[in-house]
Amino acid sequence: MMSLEDEEAVRKLLNAYHCIAERYPKNQRHKSAPDFRVTTPLNDFFFLCEVKSIENKENEFLLHSRVFNIFTAKIHEALGQFMSVNSNHLVPNVITWVSKDFRIEWNKFKEFLQGHISIHKEREEKFIVDLRKISTSRIKNEAMEIDLFILLQGNHPSFFFTGRDRRYAEKLIRVFQLDKTKMRSIKIV
Repeated sequence: MMSLEDEEAVRKLLNAYHCIAERYPKNQRHKSAPDFRVTTPLNDFFFLCEVKSIENKENEFLLHSRVFNIFTAKIHEALGQFMSVNSNHLVPNVITWVSKDFRIEWNKFKEFLQGHISIHKEREEKFIVDLRKISTSRIKNEAMEIDLFILLQGNHPSFFFTGRDRRYAEKLIRVFQLDKTKMRSIKIV
């Protein structure tokens, strides 16, 4: 469940990029809608943003399957919220994860998206754990309906694009002032 604290953290993050996050007016909301409609500094460009808290019980052993099940359930829920107001995908869908557990960070989410844990040795990537059965195979199509995932841990955001719509990605890259030369792609399997 998203807390007011998480909502405020996301508002501050978006404000840092000159974006304004506004809740849907009650008369425009469907049964379930994303948390925010976000106006950007780019003329006539806005996106939808859903905030999802990621936490784990204190002192609980953290298994990849548990973390990935959390991501899967929350993506499924968020997609329903986006589809209720943006079924034709006329504007970008953005999920902002607020991590409340230092162990659930950008690398865990990257492993979730790519469906494996790997190590790099002598310029070669070696898969050490195949996670496709508990991660992306269940939500691959749903994840592709999300244009951008932002993982917020403390005040540090990490950005993950799905590549679904290049036009949306280009605009979101400009909004968040990201350096395209430092971006790496992750293949969602």
